[in-house]
Amino acid sequence: MKNLLSKKNLIIGAVIFAVMIGGVGWWYVASRNVGSDSQVTEVVAQEQEDETIVSYAAVAGKNVLEQLQELNDTVVTQESTYGTYVDSINGLKGGDNGAYWIFFIDGEMASVGAGAYIAEGGELIEWKYQSE
Repeated sequence: MKNLLSKKNLIIGAVIFAVMIGGVGWWYVASRNVGSDSQVTEVVAQEQEDETIVSYAAVAGKNVLEQLQELNDTVVTQESTYGTYVDSINGLKGGDNGAYWIFFIDGEMASVGAGAYIAEGGELIEWKYQSE
């Protein structure tokens, strides 16, 4: 009987934990869901173990490169045959240590250049300084 109760308590604990994680996930998504007419006023820069991330919620109708440049005056770009790319942010230059600035849209690596991606509004844009 005691063994049955401990299994029941374990299952109840797992369900409560899953509900809590789901609530945190919902809050995170809801907090990032910025309306199309809103203005982004903050860039969040964070350093994780092996990468640096600069992130912001996208504004509808603008490309993500011009948004980054409006929000951070330390952005340096370069021209290439493939278009404009971000060479450095906050003095952290691409190519140093084999790492480059790569941008992600809602957690997925972008398949187009930052100047070509016109935001729908509210997407989480992350620039990650990492090795490919």
